[in-house]
Amino acid sequence: MKDNQKVSDDTDDQKRIQENFESLPLNEKLSSLFKMEVVTITEAVNYVIRDPMKVAERFGDFITDLGSKVEKEFRDATATYSGESTKQDTGGAAKKTRTKGATGPNSPSI
Repeated sequence: MKDNQKVSDDTDDQKRIQENFESLPLNEKLSSLFKMEVVTITEAVNYVIRDPMKVAERFGDFITDLGSKVEKEFRDATATYSGESTKQDTGGAAKKTRTKGATGPNSPSI
């Protein structure tokens, strides 16, 4: 019920404003139109300024998230690679370590 009443009130207000505007002399009509245009332009400028700031903020958040993900992947890859190379080094060192008196092409010469 309130919605129907609100629509009715809005329509009545629009009609009243239009009637008042029609009754104004030409110079006051132009003045009113100019004021409305200033308000409209101000709102448009504020919208244009505000939205790019939101876009820039979202882009900054995206870059930060991307940087964090890349850094995490790099750390994980580096840790995995370091872990594998350590295992390989240990395995290689075990192969190179021989007991005294060992003979063969890989045995160290004393």
